[in-house]
Amino acid sequence: AFKKAFFYLDKEKKERESIAYLPFGAKHADGAYDLAKAYAKMEYKTLLVDLAADAAAADDGFSRYLAGAAKEDAVKASVEDGVSVISRSVLAENGKELMASKTLATFLAKKEEEYDRVIVNAPDLKGCADAYAVAQLCDRTVVGCRRTDITGTDLYEIETTLDNSAVRVDGVVVYGN
Repeated sequence: AFKKAFFYLDKEKKERESIAYLPFGAKHADGAYDLAKAYAKMEYKTLLVDLAADAAAADDGFSRYLAGAAKEDAVKASVEDGVSVISRSVLAENGKELMASKTLATFLAKKEEEYDRVIVNAPDLKGCADAYAVAQLCDRTVVGCRRTDITGTDLYEIETTLDNSAVRVDGVVVYGN
């Protein structure tokens, strides 16, 4: 499914762009990671910014930077399957609202200059409004969901909320059985 999403999104052949991946009912970055791997396999320099990271698996440098408690050099990326990955640590943020911050917008703009593709895995659409704020910071938007976890009503509500947020949805990736 993600290779097909790659081919659809890549048809315009833009040199650089950011893509918000909005998961519905997903607790991990699997869908965004699969999309990022598809770009990396096609030789795009790819960064995954995981804003829905599990606190235990994330380095707190990125969250401290977003909160203004650290400089940008505190942000460390790991590399997995040819994809650079930066993850946030929710615990380090102490409940601060950082997804709609100017710091995040500036950070993503800088990374777009450095990478061919910046895939931003937003927090789960099901649980918080942060995903909608993140989508406004990116060039493209893709909603990802498991076939068994979403209804037509859910899709309608997502579409309506994104429309009201002035976010254009470029596609919906439905995966799984």
